[in-house]
Amino acid sequence: MTELDNEELSGLIGDIYDCALDPALWRPLLERIARLLGAEVGMIYSRDPATQRVSFEYDWGQDPHWAAVYMNKYVKIDPLQTACWHTEVDEPAAIERFMDPRDYRRTRFYREYCAPQRWCDMVGVIVEKSASRCVGITACRTEEAGMSGERELKVMGLIAPHVRRAATIHGIIDRNASHAASLTATLDLLPIPVLLFDSSVSCIETNAAADRFLAHSDAIRIDAGRLIVKGCEIRRQITQAVEACAKGTAAVAACGVSLAMSTTDGARHVGHILPLTGGTGQRAGASRRAVAALFLQEVGNLRPLPGELLVKLYGLTPAETRLIALLAQGLSLEEAAETLGTAYSTVRTHLQNIFSKTNTNRQADVIRMVLSAFPAPAPAEESMKAR
Repeated sequence: MTELDNEELSGLIGDIYDCALDPALWRPLLERIARLLGAEVGMIYSRDPATQRVSFEYDWGQDPHWAAVYMNKYVKIDPLQTACWHTEVDEPAAIERFMDPRDYRRTRFYREYCAPQRWCDMVGVIVEKSASRCVGITACRTEEAGMSGERELKVMGLIAPHVRRAATIHGIIDRNASHAASLTATLDLLPIPVLLFDSSVSCIETNAAADRFLAHSDAIRIDAGRLIVKGCEIRRQITQAVEACAKGTAAVAACGVSLAMSTTDGARHVGHILPLTGGTGQRAGASRRAVAALFLQEVGNLRPLPGELLVKLYGLTPAETRLIALLAQGLSLEEAAETLGTAYSTVRTHLQNIFSKTNTNRQADVIRMVLSAFPAPAPAEESMKAR
């Protein structure tokens, strides 16, 4: 497979952002991404860290029967269910990142679920994670395609930030469509600052969060639509990125700039430029069209997964987290060994290492520690109301 050139990447990124306002485009986009990665299946899924419930938000190439089987039978013994504890958002990874592929093939999950579908590897990336939700995009490769390599990881890493931003925007718009009568109203629902720019790099719209940010920022301000930035290099980067978005050429692929900014209260932010394609950047009632959006995210304002906290606090390995996830679901040590396709002595060694790292000496204490790290799931009635 050939390398992904800038023009192809630019077109792909544009299509990703079009999905933000037209969710019907996610499925053909996943087909395109999957084929680009040599995969037969592509999916965007969400997982509840507390209950391990999984929802396939959008997918392509996945057999509905096997999707249902996964959710009803295999989701809790998936050896990759704790993979998100060991990776950062936008960090691409394949199976080899978490376990030896030979060990993976010995697991019950592989033998009963993956092997019948001829899946040999999965390359994916987490695009959102918090105490209540983990969202990822995954492409499943078959035996014919073979294991993922550096190219697949590179491609997934390039598109991940754009999928994340598009999914975030779509999620906000989808949940609040009845309340958002215009682009301005929709942007005001976003909790992070957003500034819209036209092709002349004039700021033509800001959301409520941006107005609050600008009131306290000593790094950026808007004067009669003109962008005033502390630091010539940041101003140059923003200008070049917005101009690239306006041209709609291969240059858009290079517009994902990271900008360090601060406010008078000491908070630090990073900025990202998002191209607005397909005419979606037109403001309601506006005579000028927005071609780019500047998103500002406060550094350190992201909540990590509870499981991730356990990993960082105790230095747990992927093999150890696979074991405690199974034990926390009520499996015995013997059942965990069978599920993982490994010797009882091996899981016993893992458990002894967990005892040592967590300063515990009983399996019940380890399970209690894991369960206490996760917030209690909302009652079914409340969950339905939230939807």
